Amino acid sequence: IQFQQADFILDWKALVSRTVRLRAIAIDGAVIKIESAEEAANVAAAPGAAAATQKTKTADLPFELAIDQLSLTNSRITLVTPGEPDKVLEQLNFTSKDLNLDGRAFPITLSVSTTLPDQPSPIAIAFDSQLKFQLEEQVAELTGSTLKLDGIKKLPIELGFNALYEGQKDAIKLSDITGKVGSAAIKGAINVLQLQTAPSAAGQLSIQNLLFSELAKNGLLGDEPPEGFKKLDINTNFSASETLVKLDQLKIALDNFNIGGHVSLKNPSLNKGPRQLEMALKGDHLVLPATSEESGEEANNQAVLLTPILAPLALLEGGKGHIELNLDSITSDNIKVEQLHLNLFANGKVLDITDLSGAVFGGKFLVTTKVDLKNKIPKVKFSKQLTNIDIYNALSTLADQSDVRGRLTMNFSGTSSGDTQDTLMANVVGNGKLSVSELQVENINVERSYCEM
Repeated sequence: IQFQQADFILDWKALVSRTVRLRAIAIDGAVIKIESAEEAANVAAAPGAAAATQKTKTADLPFELAIDQLSLTNSRITLVTPGEPDKVLEQLNFTSKDLNLDGRAFPITLSVSTTLPDQPSPIAIAFDSQLKFQLEEQVAELTGSTLKLDGIKKLPIELGFNALYEGQKDAIKLSDITGKVGSAAIKGAINVLQLQTAPSAAGQLSIQNLLFSELAKNGLLGDEPPEGFKKLDINTNFSASETLVKLDQLKIALDNFNIGGHVSLKNPSLNKGPRQLEMALKGDHLVLPATSEESGEEANNQAVLLTPILAPLALLEGGKGHIELNLDSITSDNIKVEQLHLNLFANGKVLDITDLSGAVFGGKFLVTTKVDLKNKIPKVKFSKQLTNIDIYNALSTLADQSDVRGRLTMNFSGTSSGDTQDTLMANVVGNGKLSVSELQVENINVERSYCEM
C-alpha cells in the first residue's frame, strides 16, 4: 500500500484512561495492490480491524485502542490475477465513524469507479449502510443498505437490502432485497449455509416489468423484441448447491402469455452418476410472431422464443432428462393448435419424444420420434397419426385451396438415417394407411377437363 498523505487526530485526554483514541484517520491518494485472496479479505475486513479494541485488563497491550473516524479518499485498488488483465478500481472513497465492536451500528459509505472489458465507459458504484459488529459472537450485520450502479449500458441499477453474517453458524442471510433495474422492479431474499465447507443457498426472486425494448435500446439485446413479447415478469423460489439446482413455484409472464411449473438439475459429485434434468411446465395461450414469405426473420423469432424450453438439455452432458410441456393453445400465423402436449426424454445420446400431440383443423394429431446419436450416422424412428382432420380447413389455411372437403385419417411410421436433412429425407422407409370420409370435390369444369384429356 502506498499513499500520498495520511493524517491522524489523537485524543490526548483518553491517554489518562489508558486508551489510545484516534479521533480520525484520513488517508488520501492510496494505491493498493492485491495479489491474493488473503490480501483481498484483509482489505474487506478493514472496517472491522479499525473498530477493534482491547477490552480486557489482562491483554498483552498496556493500552486500549479506539478509532472514532476513518476515511480513505481519491484512492485506487488494483486486483492482480495471473494470466488475466488487471482489474482497477479508481476514485475509491470510503468513510466511517463511531467504529465499535459491541453491537452498536455505525455508518459506512463507499464509492468507486471501474470499467468492464466489453464496455469502455466507466461504471460508478456507490454503497451506503449501517454496520454492526459483535466480535465474540462472530456476527456482522448490515441494515438499510443501498447499492447503486450507474453506467452499465445506460441502464441504472439500484438495490436495497439487509444482511446478516453469523460466523458460528457459517451462514449469511440477505433479506428485504428490493431494487430497480431500469424499469424493472426486483424483490427477493436468500439464505446461504455452510459457506466454508459445502455452500448451499435458498430463497425467493421476483422480477416485474422487465422491458425487452429497454434492454435492446441500451445494447443488451441484439434486436427489438417481436410483438407479444415486450415485457417479462418472473416469480420463483430457488435452491442451489454443488449437486442440485431447483426452481419451484416458477411463474413466468410474457405480455399476455403465462407459463409455470418447476425445474430441477441434479449434478452428482464426480464419478457418482450422470446429470439429471426434470422439467414440467404448463402454460395458457401462446401466440407466436407472424411470419412472411418475404423474410425469414419472423420465423427465426419463433424458433428463438421456443428455444429456452429445450435449452436445459444442453446442460446434461450425456446425462438423463425429462421435459413435459402442456399448453392450452399455441398459434402460429393462422394455425392454432389446442391442448398441445410434449413429453420428451433424453438418455445419453438418445432423444425420445414419446408424445407430441394436440388438436388442430377440427381433428387431432400424435407424433412420436426417437433419435439415436450413438453411432456415426444418426438413426431416426418416427410415427405420425392424424385423426378426423377437416380437409377444407387444412387446405384453405396451408395451401389457399378450398375445392376439397372431407375428413382425413392417417397413420404412418418409418425409419431413416443420415447426418443432414436432405439425407434423412432421402433415406425414409415406412408404410401407413390413409382414409378419407365425406369427400367432396367442388368447381370441376367437365368440358375443360375433357379438352385437356
